[in-house]
Amino acid sequence: MPGVAPCQLAAVTALGVSVVHSVLVWAVRRQQRRVRAEAVHEIREMLTDEVKNQLADVSRSVDAVGERMDGLTEEKLTAWKWTYANAAQHYAAT
Repeated sequence: MPGVAPCQLAAVTALGVSVVHSVLVWAVRRQQRRVRAEAVHEIREMLTDEVKNQLADVSRSVDAVGERMDGLTEEKLTAWKWTYANAAQHYAAT
């Protein structure tokens, strides 16, 4: 091109290449951040579900223990003592 020095042409070309490169790098990093954020969101949902399931299991276990404690009576205590006293005598005799 007349009136344009080769060094000016090289500088403009380098500037254009660096702008295109920067835009590509920005676009790739933006996509990576979006994919990573989506993965973190899915992992958090999964962990929340797991924790809720475990808490529900614990709650059911606590409820079951409470029901068993509410069902304790003197008759059951006497039967329990008799069962274990007989078992202890049986093992002591052998």
